[in-house]
Amino acid sequence: MYSISKSFRTLAAMILAASPALLPASSGAMQTAKADQAALAQVAVSLEKALPALVSSGDYRSASNMAFLLATARSRLDQTDAACTALSESLEYYRHAVSKDAGQIRSAKGATLYESTDGMALVRSRFGCSRDSA
Repeated sequence: MYSISKSFRTLAAMILAASPALLPASSGAMQTAKADQAALAQVAVSLEKALPALVSSGDYRSASNMAFLLATARSRLDQTDAACTALSESLEYYRHAVSKDAGQIRSAKGATLYESTDGMALVRSRFGCSRDSA
């Protein structure tokens, strides 16, 4: 548990260091924007590496949050397919967390990112996910 906690502190520090990359670049700051994109790519890789530990420990709520951060980072890097995949994983981990908190055993897969509700349509549009790619 200590190693997971330590790695999250390290990951949080990396996210804070890359947070300027989450903001739009100002004009004339091309060099800074490239450095920010590189830092954001490193954060995305770190998030991808940390996710399996959370899932294997059964911390689905943290895994959902981390997958959402990964989706946001991939979206900012214009990696739409990877962003949509991470967003789908975030939703699935969230549903696992809710089921676990309610003491229920998940037997059937719930609705997905590509369901036909207005809420999911809004989420898909914000990340550039196409319902056709389901």
